[in-house]
Amino acid sequence: MKIPQRVAVRRARVSRVFSNRNLRQQGWFEAATLAIALVLFFATAQRTASQELAAASPQRDPQALGIIVSALNAMGGASVLAGIQDIRGSGTVTYNWAGSQVQAAVIVKGRGLSQFRLDATLPDGIYSWGVSNGQRFRKNADGTISAPPYGTRPCFENTPLPFVQLLAAMQDSSNSVSYIGLESRNGNTVNHIRITSAGSASSTTSTATLANKTGTIDIFIDNTTNLIQSVLTIAYSADFPGQTYPREIQYSNHQVLNGVVVPLSIVELIDGEQTLAMQLSQVSFNIGLSDNDFQP
Repeated sequence: MKIPQRVAVRRARVSRVFSNRNLRQQGWFEAATLAIALVLFFATAQRTASQELAAASPQRDPQALGIIVSALNAMGGASVLAGIQDIRGSGTVTYNWAGSQVQAAVIVKGRGLSQFRLDATLPDGIYSWGVSNGQRFRKNADGTISAPPYGTRPCFENTPLPFVQLLAAMQDSSNSVSYIGLESRNGNTVNHIRITSAGSASSTTSTATLANKTGTIDIFIDNTTNLIQSVLTIAYSADFPGQTYPREIQYSNHQVLNGVVVPLSIVELIDGEQTLAMQLSQVSFNIGLSDNDFQP
């Protein structure tokens, strides 16, 4: 049956109306979807930028800074400690070599954050090793010079003066300073402080995963005496690239010398194994050491 022309026209008009309405609805839907996508994109970008900025900005925990101030006061006061430019100590050192102990007279020197030298008088001659601003050496009794078996990150080298890192953390606002918590360590209750320089692991990184990070140092401060009990850094093998080990320096027998509290007993452990123990009997400050004192 043939559809009357008026009916056909009306149907076509209704079809166009619904078609246009569907197109408008589809356009509104696409516009709304695009708007929501843009909102989500800019919100995510802003959040990511904020997170990156927060990660890049140094975090300086007030509780950690307060503990550092108490530690510096316990060791003589920040102003007094800041006046110490170098140190020379003498005493004895006991090495654990190949399962046996070897004892020798020792002289140690330290200057600033990154210079240290040890000279031990062994039966066959003087054995030395040292570091100066990242350059390391080992000098054998026969006079030959080689690289030491391991090194540490340049954030901590001046072994006899552990407080220099605390001073640097207070003075350099680019360092992140975090309070990890109150812990039991070596039979004592200690406050665990982590100092992280720019570009290093975050303050929430566990100690076990710091192996490939630079400039991170963990300091353990006795909760009762406010004296530094130990310092933990990462040692890397010179013979096997990529291998790293925890290096801990333990301090005890703190004595007051010229108004400064100094640890006279120093023990080094690499990967939990004791490598040397020093007992200092004489310590002098500000004797005028220079870069030449830390060369082979």
